[in-house]
Amino acid sequence: MATFNDLAIRTLQKLQVLGQDETASAADLAKAVEKVTAAHALLKAKRVLRWTQADIPDYAEEAYVLIAAFLGAADFQVERDPMGLQMGLNMIYEGINSPAVGITPVEYF
Repeated sequence: MATFNDLAIRTLQKLQVLGQDETASAADLAKAVEKVTAAHALLKAKRVLRWTQADIPDYAEEAYVLIAAFLGAADFQVERDPMGLQMGLNMIYEGINSPAVGITPVEYF
């Protein structure tokens, strides 16, 4: 399970602001965390969240990165990927609409 900091670093790498072996500056990391937070707020506004900031599912991680990169491209003077937002949203929609696989626990009332 990735944290917002982990997703922020991946966002900086997606934007090619940060190399694979480089460390983000405090300012860049703060701005990227802000964009990951904005991605979370966007998903909340669209009423598709089924998780909190502390338990983002694996299938949603790359979607957060794509959405945050779309939202943050201008802040890092990088050309925005016009499909980034839609691809991220599609990944979320597919993830939450996938049928449950495996055993589903039952609660009796």
